[in-house]
Amino acid sequence: MNSAKPNDESRSIRRTKQIFKLHIISLIREKGYKNVTVTDIVERAHFIYRY
Repeated sequence: MNSAKPNDESRSIRRTKQIFKLHIISLIREKGYKNVTVTDIVERAHFIYRY
């Protein structure tokens, strides 16, 4: 039985969210809010999606 609460996040999830937030803010400052795409964010954060 898993004792973790549904709202608990692992350290790696929190770190990933932090990285994305930093890169989103950086891109918005550089390109402007309306000019930032999801692709920009993923490329900047060097995110690799594993399915």
